[in-house]
Amino acid sequence: MKRRTLLSVWSTTLASLAFALTATAGIAPRPAAPTANRLFGSSSDLSTEGSLNVINQVEPTTVRPECRKETSHVLRRLIQNYYDPLSRQQAIERESARIPDPGIALDGAANRLAASEPAALPLGRLPNDHLVRVDQRTLFQSGLLQGASGSGKTRLILQWFMTLLRWSLGLPAEGLAAPPDFRIEAELADAKFETFSELQARVALLWQSLTDELRERLARMIRVIDFSPTHVAAFAPYDNRAGLVSGAFLSRLRADVLAQVGPYTVTAQMHQLLYMYGWLLTDLAFPPNDRLADRVFRDIPFRRRLLERVPDPDLRLYFWDLEHRIARQTVDALLRRIQFSFPEVKRAIGIPPRDLDRFNPGPDVRFVFGNYGQSRRMTLPPSIGFERLKHRVVDVQLGVPRRDRSIPGVCVLEEVGLYLPGDTSLIETLMTSTRAHRAFGFGLIYCTQDPEGIDKSLWRTLGVNSRWAASFRSPLADEFFQHLTPSSGLNGVRSDAERRRTFAREMANLPRQHFIFHAKGEPALPLRTLDVPDLDRLLGDQSEDELVDLFNREIAARTMIPNAVADDLIARFEAEVVDRLEVPPPPVPAKREPARTFRELLSQLDALPEPLEDAIDE
Repeated sequence: MKRRTLLSVWSTTLASLAFALTATAGIAPRPAAPTANRLFGSSSDLSTEGSLNVINQVEPTTVRPECRKETSHVLRRLIQNYYDPLSRQQAIERESARIPDPGIALDGAANRLAASEPAALPLGRLPNDHLVRVDQRTLFQSGLLQGASGSGKTRLILQWFMTLLRWSLGLPAEGLAAPPDFRIEAELADAKFETFSELQARVALLWQSLTDELRERLARMIRVIDFSPTHVAAFAPYDNRAGLVSGAFLSRLRADVLAQVGPYTVTAQMHQLLYMYGWLLTDLAFPPNDRLADRVFRDIPFRRRLLERVPDPDLRLYFWDLEHRIARQTVDALLRRIQFSFPEVKRAIGIPPRDLDRFNPGPDVRFVFGNYGQSRRMTLPPSIGFERLKHRVVDVQLGVPRRDRSIPGVCVLEEVGLYLPGDTSLIETLMTSTRAHRAFGFGLIYCTQDPEGIDKSLWRTLGVNSRWAASFRSPLADEFFQHLTPSSGLNGVRSDAERRRTFAREMANLPRQHFIFHAKGEPALPLRTLDVPDLDRLLGDQSEDELVDLFNREIAARTMIPNAVADDLIARFEAEVVDRLEVPPPPVPAKREPARTFRELLSQLDALPEPLEDAIDE
């Protein structure tokens, strides 16, 4: 039966093709494109319906109904390739570059990605308007997201977070009901402020639309990390009371971050001193404090009194005779670095860890929104934000092994190309995390405009360990070639260089909101993001600044500390530790006459043992 159907398809196709050539071109062996247009309309849009019209003109009574659609598809491709050499060449290039034909519905792959899971997140629509949803086990593993400015990447991230927020409140999103017992842990780490800023306004709009009960739930679910003129997002870099790692290892991670940022060149000696001083603070559970640092490095009796509290003998030995180990210039350089800081930063890191316990976010927190770029109301140097962001990435990685694995977790790292280049230590940490953290139900999504800004070793690791990759329009999409174009079976068609050029050309011309999504083991899907209304259309009579103020007042203030409270806690610490841990100065010896004999010298030193005294007498 299958053989008779296949023969019928091809015989009908050949008859239809002969009829089309005779009817439209006479004796011309290769008709011009306008002739083809008369048959099918535009030669670049040859439709299945147009092919069916040709079939119907041949022998309508002889074409079996079950063969009509297959014959139409074959004929359409034959006519397209025959009539239009340009279309034929484009088809070859498209096939060689392995970019999916937007006219082919990849519904089967889309259904497999959703895996019939009610919590599958809406991702976008295929050209046939099929909604593609991706289950959390796929989407919230490590992935790559790339796209030029204005291509639609930010809209996709906003749609993700707003859907997750609404589902966490039990509300429908994108026409989909909230999954039962939906739980998620999601974090946005934004290095450029744009995504964070728009998310602030959209969350404020959501808050306005809720009942009082849901407003309270929403505010308790969100933690905010931001720099503000009135509040501080406190952070204890050397708090290791939970024992996630050793104190020495935590200090090493912090020292590596500090060595990569800031206006100063860090020497090997400076790096070692940063590491040892951080280890000291970790063992004592002290915050970074410039007055404390000044006394530790300049007041020897104070430092030795402080070392009595340090349990590690190697740490005590290092600082006991510090002046014989580290050059004075290195110590002075470290103190300048500590003191050359901004009040906002000193407040953020200067609160003692024990005092932060009463400000820690509650167990209801499921979302963390972090802004590490410019702010709407204040501006700090980029290096300050990058330093805080890198410390946050370290904290996230350290906490993953102890998280609740039953709750899916994801951290979206915006614009990693801005702060990763050259930071070998952080890259090593991320490489390890990308390989191992899927076992803990946690993934990292790396977002960038410029893939060339990511370290090559990290890029290779992501290529091997990431679960999926997606790319919007970008003139720099060549780095995504290996992620979106599997090369099996194509080596004999075109060279790798030609395929790369074709791929780059296709990706550079993708329309806005269009992107290619490829999950490993599935064909790449051509998608269009779901429509996210422009913020201006949602504001009504309000301004964006008013919404941001609402967000900061009703939501961000829950997990941030007022500046006055932070200043008071830091002042108390300085009074208790820096000022009260006084060491009495050594007694000043009375002025004596110079010793004229050995006995007089020993008597002035008051150290003459009896045996030695008898020996002298004899």
